[in-house]
Amino acid sequence: ETTARRIDALMRKNRFKRAGLAAELGISGSAVTQKFKGDRFTLRDICRIADLFDVSVDYLLGRSKEAGEDD
Repeated sequence: ETTARRIDALMRKNRFKRAGLAAELGISGSAVTQKFKGDRFTLRDICRIADLFDVSVDYLLGRSKEAGEDD
């Protein structure tokens, strides 16, 4: 499972729109779309998204099957 898929699943679960994610990351909506298409999230993006959804970076990177911080 890719990082983009995990982020997308968290967004759906939390009813979070891509425009909201763009605002949180300080980038344009089209930049977010490109990141999803290429699964090219930076480490800075991953850290911010992990904090936003209260999950571990390891979960977003596919190194953990559970979303919790204590994995």
